Amino acid sequence: MTLPKLTATLGSSRDPANHRDCASESAKYNTIGTQAGPIAAVAVVFVALAIRFFNIVDHYAVDIFFGDHWAFEDSTLFHEHSWLEIFRWQYGPHRQGLGGLLLAIAEPLFHWNQRCISFGIALIIACACLAALCLKHRIFGRFGYSDVIIPLLFFTPVQYEILLGANNPSHGPLPLMLVVLYCLAWTIDHNLWRYGTVLLLNVLLIYTGFGLFMGLITPALFGLKYFHNRERKALISLVLAVLSLGSFFIGYRNDPAVECFSPYLHGHLHYFVFIAFMFSTFVKMYPAQSTVIPAFLTGSILVTVAAVSTTSYIPKLVRERTSSLKLLEPFLLLSYSLIFCCAAAYGRTCESVVPGPRYMIYLIPAFFGLYLAALSEAAPVLRREYVGVVLLVSLLSSAWISANELRTMSTISRQRRGWKDCYVASHSIGACDAVSRVSIYATPEPPDLHSKLDFLEKRHLSLFSVH
Repeated sequence: MTLPKLTATLGSSRDPANHRDCASESAKYNTIGTQAGPIAAVAVVFVALAIRFFNIVDHYAVDIFFGDHWAFEDSTLFHEHSWLEIFRWQYGPHRQGLGGLLLAIAEPLFHWNQRCISFGIALIIACACLAALCLKHRIFGRFGYSDVIIPLLFFTPVQYEILLGANNPSHGPLPLMLVVLYCLAWTIDHNLWRYGTVLLLNVLLIYTGFGLFMGLITPALFGLKYFHNRERKALISLVLAVLSLGSFFIGYRNDPAVECFSPYLHGHLHYFVFIAFMFSTFVKMYPAQSTVIPAFLTGSILVTVAAVSTTSYIPKLVRERTSSLKLLEPFLLLSYSLIFCCAAAYGRTCESVVPGPRYMIYLIPAFFGLYLAALSEAAPVLRREYVGVVLLVSLLSSAWISANELRTMSTISRQRRGWKDCYVASHSIGACDAVSRVSIYATPEPPDLHSKLDFLEKRHLSLFSVH
């Protein structure tokens, strides 16, 4: 047989296996080709927004303890505690959890330099964004140009207080990352590994800041799994999830975030106004004196869309024996954010109906969930419109840094630098409060504040660091 005939025979259509392999390779290369454009677009947006995000830290973060720092650092710096005590350390209504452990490990490496911690928080949010991109690909199997929405949401500058305030990784950044990883855990194919990973992340969430609220959702999901399949593993997981949540309250004390808090419900409309303003602030519609009504209307529409989307998934999850990831994941993200919003409104409206920028990070899962819900729409026209709305929200939130945000970040940085320079020179808390026009902790100052500053100075830490 001549070489041309041999080649023709080996490549003939009468060899089914060879034909399938060629088709598979062709499909693979075609997929890679069609994915190159979306992947490049998402990568460019991710890198550009990440650079801007880290630049915010570089320009405005100051190496100084501020506000709640002086309290939650008791667990890792000003007093000695075991790893378990640090993990279970309660500050306000939540515990430190994984954040406390990370601070105990990382801060000594940088002499408690708070600029380094701000960079670390930015890195955690960047990792959460990468995990969200993985989750989207895991559910839908491919990337699209609309996935630029994900970095736009995760790197939104409206959350600047997370980077520049009393930057506690347990309050916002770590719960965000753990929530996305928790959602990824539900995509694991093997039942035992899936349930085990979910339970582990559930414990970390319960003990890490306001990740606590995922502890309310997990037992419901395992209860639903047992209701559908009567699996022994699901029943055991349900029991473990309930025990995990119960363990949080061992040794727990009532420590609300604001002094005016009352456990009794009051002013129900005020709760809704607070939540509406949370959502409107995310898209830079701030509830200032001249924009209260537009902000309220904008926030009300967004809250309603999120609430309706969330509740629409409940009967589907109850009805379907095998829940699709396209149902489960948006529900998890949306329900977590909405529970947090309700809890924040319940705990803070006695003080003000205007939320702070530090709460914006807890809305990222809601809008990410709305994006996944939009992609799950069966009708192409409806899907495009739904995705377009979420894209508009992400652009309004993240396409630019507003003048109000720049002004506030600049003021925060200037005041704290002024306080730091003043105290290093004069060692007078009251004088530095007056000169910088900002109180470094509280007014009146706690009796141990001066001793804590002396503690830092004696050891050359934070604002007294020579490194």
